[in-house]
Amino acid sequence: MAGNNTNKKGVKKAHEKPVIITVKIYIDGMTCLSCENAINAGLKTMTGVRRVGASYATNSCEIVFDGKQTSKEAIFQKIEDLGYVVLTAKQRRNKYIMISGLAITAAAVYLILQNTVGFGVSNISQETSLFMLFVIGLLSSVHCVAMCGGICISQTITQKKPGDTDPAQETANADGEGGDKALKRFVKVKPAVLYNAGRVVSYTVVGLLVGLIGSTLTFSSVLQGVIKIIAGVIMLL
Repeated sequence: MAGNNTNKKGVKKAHEKPVIITVKIYIDGMTCLSCENAINAGLKTMTGVRRVGASYATNSCEIVFDGKQTSKEAIFQKIEDLGYVVLTAKQRRNKYIMISGLAITAAAVYLILQNTVGFGVSNISQETSLFMLFVIGLLSSVHCVAMCGGICISQTITQKKPGDTDPAQETANADGEGGDKALKRFVKVKPAVLYNAGRVVSYTVVGLLVGLIGSTLTFSSVLQGVIKIIAGVIMLL
């Protein structure tokens, strides 16, 4: 009889109806289609996850899962393990407030400079001081955040494979329990530091060479046009 009862319970358990839950969350750290694919693939490996729809364009992800097999907490932890951050409504709101504040500040600085000392390429002349040239170059180089951001990410993020160890963890193990926190942080940012250092050095060297050539040679307008076309084609490639 005991065996029959156990069997009946097992049959009942096998026929338990799933509890389907749909959640939409916002994720910080998605910057490209590869991030979107990584989150989709990672969450689909979880037991109980029925459907995943991540979108890097909206920094959001809609997940359909069986509440009896997994939970929101487990899904959020999986996303954290993949290297991303699940944003709460308050965190998302604060992020947009911060971005808006930075945009307003940048616009205010631009207008102040434009209406006082003058600002813009049209105002640059032989009399422009080196300090002002430095300031203009520093502000105009902000476009590199958008232009080079994707390249920096693709070149510095390492893809962990099964069995691989975290370099920061190896450092901690070598230095003892916990390791040196500063050294662990440096190990994580080292690829990005090397990439940007190489970019700055190469830009400086190329700029120096081009400046030396420009100071001794004069290019015709036709030749300048040809050079610009060639440079544009190379950028497209």
